[in-house]
Amino acid sequence: MASSYSEENRFVVYAQPLFYRDGYKLLDEAINKVKNLSNVAQKRQYLQPYFTDEMINLIIMRNVTYTDLSPYTTSYNYYYPKVTNMYIYRSESLPNQSNDVSQQILITKRNNQWVIGSLSENMYEPMP
Repeated sequence: MASSYSEENRFVVYAQPLFYRDGYKLLDEAINKVKNLSNVAQKRQYLQPYFTDEMINLIIMRNVTYTDLSPYTTSYNYYYPKVTNMYIYRSESLPNQSNDVSQQILITKRNNQWVIGSLSENMYEPMP
């Protein structure tokens, strides 16, 4: 995906390796896939379109789940450390909870497919 803008006396084109909205969509779909794996017989195949093998192992072995922030997220911070990676950070206050939740996500390109390479989640007390 490419975007462009003009500055004084020049025209700038900026190419994104993965369009940011597609990265957000992949993230939200992946988190929803992990919500309830108990009824899924072939967990690895079920998760493969969304996660790296390393993440799938972590999810299956430790029974990891993540907080679905998609209904609450109003803004994301993102950048591209290299053309095969997209880093996303988001932090939200959830209704009826005293803690805020932050997520740090690395989306990586493996075998010509974008997948979640790492996802860490932290809960913290909001600043007064």
